[in-house]
Amino acid sequence: ELMAARREVGRFVAVATGLKAPVIWQWAINGDALEGVSGTVTADGKRMEYTVSGNRLTLKPLDRVKFQFELKVTAVDDRSEVLAKTRCITYEPVCKIRKRHIPPFRIYKEAHMKYWGIVEVAPEAKGGIESVLTHQ
Repeated sequence: ELMAARREVGRFVAVATGLKAPVIWQWAINGDALEGVSGTVTADGKRMEYTVSGNRLTLKPLDRVKFQFELKVTAVDDRSEVLAKTRCITYEPVCKIRKRHIPPFRIYKEAHMKYWGIVEVAPEAKGGIESVLTHQ
């Protein structure tokens, strides 16, 4: 397991079925509506930049510490039908991941020469030769 930095950007897409177009989307963090197309919002004392484009929200944390916030999206169609969804989001800047690591070739070569490159042979089997190099 390795420690790896999380992506700096969170992307959220809201999908509402059963609403008639056009749909007005409203995003909120911890109950505070996100105004305009972009800006900065504070959640749990941590700042984030946001960009809103209809049913899409992009968040970029400016503080690289763990924190939580409540994300809410509300959709209203032209018949005044309303759908809303709230979700608790936890941001962790670092996480443990399982990642395949392939060492450079020289590491393989060194290990091969250390463990398999020299083969010990009994002196009586080869007429007194103590060892034989199999690779150079």
